[in-house]
Amino acid sequence: MTNHTELSQELITLGLDQEIQRLYRELTLDPENDQAKTRYISALLRLPRDNVPRILEDREQWQAAPPTLQDLAIHTVATTVSDDLEWQSTKRYECAGITHRLAQFRHKLTGYPMILVPGGRFQMGSNEGFADEEPIHPLHIDAMFVGQSPMSQPQWELLRPLPDDVEFRDDFPVYGVSWDIVNDALTSTKLRLPTEAEWEYACRAASTDSYFWGEEFDAKYCWHRDNAGRAMSTIDHLSETNSFGLSDTLGLVWEWCEDGYSGLYKPDESDLVAGSHQKADDGRELRAMRGGSWRSPAINCRSAMRNWSTIAIHPMQNTLDSSSLPVIGVRAFRSLTP
Repeated sequence: MTNHTELSQELITLGLDQEIQRLYRELTLDPENDQAKTRYISALLRLPRDNVPRILEDREQWQAAPPTLQDLAIHTVATTVSDDLEWQSTKRYECAGITHRLAQFRHKLTGYPMILVPGGRFQMGSNEGFADEEPIHPLHIDAMFVGQSPMSQPQWELLRPLPDDVEFRDDFPVYGVSWDIVNDALTSTKLRLPTEAEWEYACRAASTDSYFWGEEFDAKYCWHRDNAGRAMSTIDHLSETNSFGLSDTLGLVWEWCEDGYSGLYKPDESDLVAGSHQKADDGRELRAMRGGSWRSPAINCRSAMRNWSTIAIHPMQNTLDSSSLPVIGVRAFRSLTP
């Protein structure tokens, strides 16, 4: 495992370490100084960038890297996704004693905020929940962009129209849209749905507890059956995120996943290949969804909890009967190289 000293030495061997360190200190003293920001980024982009984003593929290595090397990786990635995403800021997120320094991007078409999440290994599932959460199994997840919150209705409307009978409000999450329509809308803009493994990795944010904040349920992070009523805002929990900076991964709305739901995990089969975001579809008209909703009890708002819904749609309509889906929404993901 590469440690902090080795990574610092790697910067030194690149030849601009002293200049970059000086510019970084200048920027931290005045983070709103656009000229200082431009000088710092320009110095970063003069460095050789081949393979620098490799630190994004190992969360522990990312954590050990100095901010200057993290920034080099971030801005290297930013140049490759500039057609549809733009870098906004880099900040630290903390929850349950875990801290990550991560970059926030903006999806240009919709304005949807997305976090560049480093990849890594994690333990998926639970042996203390429902049968379909077993067995716990290790996986490696690639670095990816993850929507900071469930997609709001105004953001969704820049991709597809809302169903006529959906109650509209600027801060409501989109709901009442079928898996088919969601998948088509996202993939047309280089976004996509996550696999269940990617979703759980993003939700946990290095936590191994039942909830990303710990073992005991804490309603301040989560709209669920006992505290939500009709309070379905996507902005209420933006300051109550997990350590990846993601809000409402648990509660508010269930979130569609790419996978066909297939019951018990089968870790030896191809649909759980480490690092893959392509999952085998079992052929049934069922799709996985994760996270619980404002109608769910707390026990159904755990990181390992699984659920499913049919993907069937009515002829000549673009959604299911939305009255049956007021609890299923969308969190968009994006690969680094779609």
